[in-house]
Amino acid sequence: MQYNNIGDDMNGIVLVNKPCGLTSHDVVYRLRKQLQTKKIGHAGTLDPDAEGLLVCAVNQGTRCLKYFEEGLKHYQFGVRFGVLTDTLDHTGQILESPPMPTLPHQFDLTAFEGVYPQTPPAYSAVKVAGKKLYQYAREGQAIPVVEPRLITVHQFNQLSGLSDTFEAEFEVLSSKGLYVRQLALDLAKRYGTVAHTTYIKRLGVGSFKLADATALEAVNEEAVMSLERALAFLPEHRLSEEEATKVKHGVALHLNREEPRLRLMYQSNVYAIYERHESTLYKADVVFPR
Repeated sequence: MQYNNIGDDMNGIVLVNKPCGLTSHDVVYRLRKQLQTKKIGHAGTLDPDAEGLLVCAVNQGTRCLKYFEEGLKHYQFGVRFGVLTDTLDHTGQILESPPMPTLPHQFDLTAFEGVYPQTPPAYSAVKVAGKKLYQYAREGQAIPVVEPRLITVHQFNQLSGLSDTFEAEFEVLSSKGLYVRQLALDLAKRYGTVAHTTYIKRLGVGSFKLADATALEAVNEEAVMSLERALAFLPEHRLSEEEATKVKHGVALHLNREEPRLRLMYQSNVYAIYERHESTLYKADVVFPR
């Protein structure tokens, strides 16, 4: 694929409203053509059959993906209790549909709040021996054992009561790494049954909201958010002219600050992201070309 690099001077992020049916990589591929630039990445993968907010970065913005990935994730999702699929969502093959136990109209979700050990599902992009788990699953091979990961669930709410078809809607606010499909199954297991998700929609990533996202087909240069605006959630430090000169070359600074990470600004431009190493010493993590 050839690009004429018209968009290579764009730096920032794009909040995309990802539709169902596309992988996160599909979205990146389309953005490269729409924005006519090669260097595009995304923070926090969304399953093909999940929709909602996908934070994509353009050119210099790709160097900041780790900061965006650290933000809390906000999901809304539906659960169908009593039916287990191989993918743990509505697109999979039914594996079992055991007799339904008596389920409450409102579930007790408190057991999942706080630190929650979660084992990634078989159909996930977690790599073992250089191979993604879903590749083992699709090839009919034994799924390698993966240790549970500690996820922090800040909020877990039920949005609708259990319906006559044993379906309910939920929302969750969590740290990165949560698999919503696995959360649905783990909830069902606490009540002696199985489950799969009927839909998943990501509503937020850190300070970014789905309401501010652009439909994929409508993304153009105007949809690219500047780095100054995209990184505004990080604490700011205003540079003197002398400091700005040093920062251009990645020189460490002694700053009378306590935050672990700072967004260094000179005039109206973000020059760098510095991290605290000891006492007042801050060292460059990312320096943007000026």
